[in-house]
Amino acid sequence: MSRRVSLRLTERDLVAAQHLLLRAAFRNPVRLGLLAALWCGATVFVTLSFRSDLPVALPAAIAVAAFAAAAVVFGLPVLIVHLLSPRAARRTLRLVPGLQGDLHYSWSETGFACNADAGSSLTHWAAYRRWLENEKLLLIWPGSKLYQVLPKRGLDPAQIDEIRAFLIAARQERSGT
Repeated sequence: MSRRVSLRLTERDLVAAQHLLLRAAFRNPVRLGLLAALWCGATVFVTLSFRSDLPVALPAAIAVAAFAAAAVVFGLPVLIVHLLSPRAARRTLRLVPGLQGDLHYSWSETGFACNADAGSSLTHWAAYRRWLENEKLLLIWPGSKLYQVLPKRGLDPAQIDEIRAFLIAARQERSGT
């Protein structure tokens, strides 16, 4: 089995990465609850600041707050996914020279390497703190904010399983299990 693959990232790959990130972020019920509570509180405060009669204004403020929280919690992801992600993906592909050519990925027991026209990197497996995946791609984080996009369309299932096994082994080694 080969431990290397070459491919070119597309706008679709970057949009799929944004969808996966957003889906993961909004699956966190604590985050959703905090977001809804924050918007409810802010909306009640703003609504009540325009009314002087508190007992009459409070039910209306709560109703407006509930509507605003629902709009933010459910509408914001839709707005981001359908309007902002494709635009951001096009802009990223246009502005980042390292993404404009072919990317050559390779991996070994040591780590994961990426070679591009703009440069190359080798990251040891122990540096990867997390990963997300779906049927289209694998996102791996060598740092807290930076992630690498690895489209599965260029990999066979055995290669994906091997990369996943390296990531799992590194996690287990870090945690001491």
